[in-house]
Amino acid sequence: MQAAWNKYGEHSFLFEIIERIADVTLLLGREQHWIDRLDACNREKGYNMLPVAGSLLGFRHSEETKKICRKFGFPKGNIPWNKGKKMEGEYKENHLKASAKRRGVPSNRVGFRHTEETKKKLSEAGKGRTYTEERKKKMSESRLGKKMPEGFRETCIKAWKIRKLKNQINQMGV
Repeated sequence: MQAAWNKYGEHSFLFEIIERIADVTLLLGREQHWIDRLDACNREKGYNMLPVAGSLLGFRHSEETKKICRKFGFPKGNIPWNKGKKMEGEYKENHLKASAKRRGVPSNRVGFRHTEETKKKLSEAGKGRTYTEERKKKMSESRLGKKMPEGFRETCIKAWKIRKLKNQINQMGV
């Protein structure tokens, strides 16, 4: 967008608020609505590079960008600076606590890992599990009232379609 601003000048752009959203849980759904409605991913009409709001699905680097990444030693794209490095000491503890807090894990379980044997036992115990109708009803009721953001289902469907297309392209070897 900066390149277009530099090329065409300030007079070629108009910035305005198209919708105000009070509930932040609705933002992704509304963003997806406007991306679709305005066809913002179409280069002739907009500047959106990503067809799915809040996701990198559908994004492809240009050949020029790929060449630059390879030049600097990133054969498969941009590799994080810390890939392969181990977190240690206080930094690791703080990271574990922060991520556990975000996921709602009790503080006494932070850093806990099941052994491979336990994981296998848990997996086996869960296979073929059936629920009574009463249990299914309770599980369903526990989810009632928990509202997903507007457009969430549509966004998931689009992401699924993009993922499916990517898999088909990969299978064709393109």
